[in-house]
Amino acid sequence: MDPQAQWRDRDLLAEFTRVARACLDRRFVHRLHAVVLVSAGRSCLEVAAWFGDDRRTIERWVRRWGTDGVMALRDHPHAGRPARLTPQASMQLAKVLSGTARLRP
Repeated sequence: MDPQAQWRDRDLLAEFTRVARACLDRRFVHRLHAVVLVSAGRSCLEVAAWFGDDRRTIERWVRRWGTDGVMALRDHPHAGRPARLTPQASMQLAKVLSGTARLRP
């Protein structure tokens, strides 16, 4: 492997890791993991089988990442009823719920 390519891969992985740790959006992190695996040399078909996604979906995520960068993997606004919670209240709720999840016997 080309030493320059190895450093680029490390930098890319470091960027992905930093973004994933700072994010509460699990769908974004899911896409990010898929793109990381493809960029590490796995096929879209293989990653799709592991994650339970369609191969074309993985290809689309990789293409979006390649043209628009990491943040292009975030969800786009969806049509539908507007949220009643403010973004701040939604984040507070997510923190409370993530800290209180327990398995019931």
